[in-house]
Amino acid sequence: MHRGVRLCATATEAIEEPTKYTVNCELPGLTIKDVDVEIDPEQRVLHISAKREHRASEEEDEGEVKWLVHERHFGKLDRQMKLPDDAVIGENEIDCRMRNGLLTVTLQKVPKEESEEDKAPPRLKVPISSH
Repeated sequence: MHRGVRLCATATEAIEEPTKYTVNCELPGLTIKDVDVEIDPEQRVLHISAKREHRASEEEDEGEVKWLVHERHFGKLDRQMKLPDDAVIGENEIDCRMRNGLLTVTLQKVPKEESEEDKAPPRLKVPISSH
């Protein structure tokens, strides 16, 4: 008996660093062929979708196989995440990698210009008198 036709919810984390954003998504057992990553630049949304097919054998189709334990989930996953306004969205600005079931999407930040308030005032030399 198959329980649930879904891909288990994935552990996802989003990290902000001074110059970039990183999104990590755990997709154990999946390969690059199973995963799609898209960004909607107008809505500023990151879309991660994945699909794991149920791999039925010929013996199972003929009723000769009886599952004793079946804990692997299969099906589709669709994860969406709103991107911050200062995330750079451009083909050459996004790095997307998958290694050992961990998908990592890195987006650069728009360089922040220092405002006059953020700038430290210059040091002033204060003369010392002997009087």
